[in-house]
Amino acid sequence: MEITVYKRHSKNCPHNADRSYKRCGCRMILEWSVNGKRHRVSARTRSWEKAEQKARTMERDAHARSIGETPKAEEPVTVDAAVEMFTNKKSAKHKETRRKYRYTLDRFKAFCQRNGRLYIADVTESDLEKYQASWNLKSNYAKRNEQERLRTFFRFCRDSSEIRLLYNPTAQLDHFNVTSAEPEDPFTEKEYAAIVTACDRVESFDGKTAERCKALIAVMRYAGLAIQDASILERAAVTSGKVGKKDCYFVAIRRSKTKTGVNNAIPKEVGEALLRVANGSPKFIFWSGNGEPVTVAKDFSEKLRKVFDKAGVKNAHSHRFRKTYGVDLLTHGAPLNMVNKALGHRNTVITERHYLKFVPKLREQLAEQIAKTW
Repeated sequence: MEITVYKRHSKNCPHNADRSYKRCGCRMILEWSVNGKRHRVSARTRSWEKAEQKARTMERDAHARSIGETPKAEEPVTVDAAVEMFTNKKSAKHKETRRKYRYTLDRFKAFCQRNGRLYIADVTESDLEKYQASWNLKSNYAKRNEQERLRTFFRFCRDSSEIRLLYNPTAQLDHFNVTSAEPEDPFTEKEYAAIVTACDRVESFDGKTAERCKALIAVMRYAGLAIQDASILERAAVTSGKVGKKDCYFVAIRRSKTKTGVNNAIPKEVGEALLRVANGSPKFIFWSGNGEPVTVAKDFSEKLRKVFDKAGVKNAHSHRFRKTYGVDLLTHGAPLNMVNKALGHRNTVITERHYLKFVPKLREQLAEQIAKTW
């Protein structure tokens, strides 16, 4: 039996006339004939190399059966070995992404050890349902993210030519419902003012700490930065400029999470407050440059928790400054695609999902356009 490997291009692929073109991301197909009957199946990968490996393995197994031999069983892959292969595959990912995968998979390995699951092929859907039930994560968002990391791991195990897992046990797991727990509302003007004022009233803060917190809050609110990006902001990223005739500053960064670039104008007084912050580092505004970026973000999160408590603002969280920024832009008439760029989202779907509901005016405009088609 000889198996042919080729690309099944999508309609929009510019190479859809060339089944042997290897560089696009279209699906791989395996095709062969037995007794005059043609068979065609998906290779379950978009990699030409992996599809070739799978085809050669199938040919070898078919030959063994044709001469009366049992196809040679490969050594089963342990859970530990599968996790190591996966983490090596993800070694080029962002440090924080790798940390999250390690956290998820270390917990998963501990579960497998407690329940006698040595090999990855031994793990069943029932095992994973039991594992999910043991999670003590509070929000469905956290559970959803944990589950998605597990799904990614098992997809790798299924598609890997070394592991060759026969099926993905996460495929039938119920998704966690996050639609009923939308992200936090933006801050009102009154809440924002109370938070800024509270920085000077936290007993454990000295004057410099209070000023640093106020500057951090301001850049999250007026540049739309997440706390991870704001806390490691470089001085060179804050430059003076003009918008029309107004003096201002610009904050230019590449987001840690999505790697997308943003270059947002901020009020002159916010830029000056940022550059006044003294922390002993000539390069960074808030960070000393020592330790890990995630550590300085956690440190400021702890400081802001004290500020929120002193301000008396319920359910306050640093991400609500970013939400306030995005909603404020939409409320003042900024197009959705421009707000998407200002926030550094990869596409407008995320912006629309999490921000549009706070701007009734835009929903009304959409309804008016729909009504014109009646």
